[in-house]
Amino acid sequence: MPNHEFVEAAIETIRGKGNQSTHTQYLGGFDLEDFDKVVDGLFDMLSYLLINYFEKYKFGSRNDVLYSFSMLPPIIRYKVLSFLYIKYPDNISVIDKLVLATMKALSVDEAKEWIEREKNILIKMGTVKEKAINEIAEKEGIEVAEFIRNSSPANMYILCKMKILKVEDIVNSRGRLYTDFESALPYYKSRGILIGDDLETTEFNDIMNFLYMGRKEKIREISNENNPYVILNCIL
Repeated sequence: MPNHEFVEAAIETIRGKGNQSTHTQYLGGFDLEDFDKVVDGLFDMLSYLLINYFEKYKFGSRNDVLYSFSMLPPIIRYKVLSFLYIKYPDNISVIDKLVLATMKALSVDEAKEWIEREKNILIKMGTVKEKAINEIAEKEGIEVAEFIRNSSPANMYILCKMKILKVEDIVNSRGRLYTDFESALPYYKSRGILIGDDLETTEFNDIMNFLYMGRKEKIREISNENNPYVILNCIL
């Protein structure tokens, strides 16, 4: 789905159900399913900010960006990565992170099913980027680079299955660190803000600041409200 269609669909979902709920003359039901649809549309809108960023700056090109991105709530990561995979199916960084996000946002079974659906593609893809191999060769020598290449899993299909086994055990034993922006915020504030004043860094920090800080301030303003529909109305 092109970017503008992605955004328009999200806006229409929010506007359609959200506007209905704000009119006192609207007597129809606004149930939990409707609420979930509007929230999902809102998440789509937030995800678009990052999708737009990663179309400008290649996903996986910076380790510090990947690290900070990994602190976002799983549902946001899943939405961003699902879109990027459709557009950039050969980006192994997208695939690697998408498997993990699917596990955490949906379920382990969903992640396993996705791997099997994409098996024919994944099995043809290497697990180490050629750029990374060249950089290692320059810094550490060709022998080290070849050792890393040869000791890595043979393809992305194998790597994805290995990731599931490893992370599944961690999640089952320790649970999930966070599932929403509020619980993820302490991790982001302590380790996720990028250092630098170049345009790429500044744009990423601005987006993350909006996702975390702006949203938290809005929730604080309505923290005394218990009705989820009142909270949603204030967010919109």
